[in-house]
Amino acid sequence: SPFYAGMRADNQTVMPYFALAQDLNIPVGFHVFPGGPNGGMHFMPRMLGGMRAKNAGPLQLEEVLVKYPDLKLYIMHGGWPYIEDVKALMYMHPNLYVDIAVLDWILPQQELNNYLKSLIDTGFGKRILFGTDQMVWPETIDDAIASVNAADFLTLEQKADIFYNNAARF
Repeated sequence: SPFYAGMRADNQTVMPYFALAQDLNIPVGFHVFPGGPNGGMHFMPRMLGGMRAKNAGPLQLEEVLVKYPDLKLYIMHGGWPYIEDVKALMYMHPNLYVDIAVLDWILPQQELNNYLKSLIDTGFGKRILFGTDQMVWPETIDDAIASVNAADFLTLEQKADIFYNNAARF
């Protein structure tokens, strides 16, 4: 999570990790927004104080994806709120997935629905991963599950993909 230290994915000190992950066929999750609760860098400065919105855009991953075309990479927290950039990257790079950890318990239901529907409508439903990113507030796991189940536009098959099938394939 170099993002929390104020570093971007394309920072030269981070690139060797991507190379190693590709060589060993190890999936990599990369943190971008939201990266914690609303205003988190002010509430948890020791952990989140290096975060900057200017470093949060998912397009920073493009050079990584080009340089390491066989790297299995997913954008943690889905790259929200940069949905158009996420869709552009997913269109260009079939090895890129997104997880919805944090989004599924921190965003209002309608905003999560908008995000998920945009990815589903664009044809990326097979590359959305469920997650919670929870170590501190385990009670939010139930909230995360409930929020995906509450997305009434999703079919049962799409929910099964998000909850399990996509991760198994990834």
